[in-house]
Amino acid sequence: KDNPLRDILQADLNRRLIMEDSSRAESWLQMENNPGAMLLNNDYLLSTLWNQTAPWNAMCPLDPLSNSRSVAGCPAVAMSQILNFFQSLNGTRFSDNDDYYHSFSGRNYTIDDDCVELDFPSFPELNEMLDEVQMAFNYDQSLSSELQAALVFACGTACKQIYSSQVSGTLSVNQAHAAFRRFGFADATLLGPDHPQLYSSMIQNLNDGMPLLLAMVTPAEDAGHNVVVDGFSDGMYHLNFGWGGQYNGWYSLPEEVPYNLTVVEGAVLNLQPAITVLSLPNALQIEAGGSQTFEVASLCAQPLQLMDFLVGDALNPDEWQINPAPGEATINAFGIMYFSITNLVPTRDIIESSIRMVFDNAWLEIPLSFSSSSTAEDPQLVPASVHVHASPNPFSESCEFSISGAKTAPRELRIYNLKGQLLRQSRQNTWDGRDDAGKLCPTGLYFYRILGEDYSASGKLIKR
Repeated sequence: KDNPLRDILQADLNRRLIMEDSSRAESWLQMENNPGAMLLNNDYLLSTLWNQTAPWNAMCPLDPLSNSRSVAGCPAVAMSQILNFFQSLNGTRFSDNDDYYHSFSGRNYTIDDDCVELDFPSFPELNEMLDEVQMAFNYDQSLSSELQAALVFACGTACKQIYSSQVSGTLSVNQAHAAFRRFGFADATLLGPDHPQLYSSMIQNLNDGMPLLLAMVTPAEDAGHNVVVDGFSDGMYHLNFGWGGQYNGWYSLPEEVPYNLTVVEGAVLNLQPAITVLSLPNALQIEAGGSQTFEVASLCAQPLQLMDFLVGDALNPDEWQINPAPGEATINAFGIMYFSITNLVPTRDIIESSIRMVFDNAWLEIPLSFSSSSTAEDPQLVPASVHVHASPNPFSESCEFSISGAKTAPRELRIYNLKGQLLRQSRQNTWDGRDDAGKLCPTGLYFYRILGEDYSASGKLIKR
């Protein structure tokens, strides 16, 4: 009772302890390196091999008892790898409201008040590094070792971890769940071991391209570990242990997890980043030498400025132009703005690529295809001075749209979800809350787009 982490984490985070049982370690390493034994394929999501030691723990507090750097902690390493995968911080920054008192086996201090004494970043310093992390994400750049360490420490702070040079971590998976919520993952869900949909939900998350955090303990609950689950194939799950690649591989859950970590404590699922900006439509098709107009909708509570415009590796940036140009476009809070993209040099090749719009605190990647044959959606469409009234809004059963200021009647109504996916196309002026397959759409925020002969108009809908 005097050492609350000893019974839960003592066999978890100190690699020396993990490798002391050399025969078991060698056996598991051989199994991992034997494709016929465990490794089914490479169909998993994460490519990172982060660890709890240097350089990933470089921002963690010094251990005041040993004067050595604390290890990073498995919740922080697992969570930071997931954030790195999604390339999103959801705008998270830290303030005095995130301070917490740290007390573990005589190591008593406050994060972040004791940052100078124990050589870890203050929250203002950490926030500056998180700005750099977000900018790297915006430009699809790999994080430097310093920024990786900053992200790891930020996740540890959100988890309210306790630290030492031998063991760091949390007392419960609830803390990891709360940390994802702190980082803006509003849909993050914690499922316990007895939940009837635990494994089916895990599989669905993985099929949807979302890794998840899984907390495992021994039957005696005298050791525990947080891992990333990032793949499912033939009844087996791919686990990233956060040990620099050691033991990463395919396992049957929960009985095959090494070191007798065969009891599920809980899983944090539905880790879908908060979408801050989306494209309507969510994919572009352009005729070679042509252009297409599209809309960008902001879900941010503050204005977003377009900083840069990038094209995929298969495209020549000198042959593409976006209007308004970077530095000339600012989308109002929760606003919608028209953009047009133009291919300046005709080509006969059919190319599948993408464009990336870099905003000051967000980025948007849009799939793009173009060829010598025109398949573009509304290539000449331009915004017109029309007004759309959606009533009622919010609505529960159906919503009716009326238009004023248009010379011609609308020809099509389109409904999009928050991922920019087209759910419904109709020539009616009402929406009954269902998709094209007749399935009732869940409550939430949607976008409508009304198309006329020479105009379009868009707006937001709330379905209750």
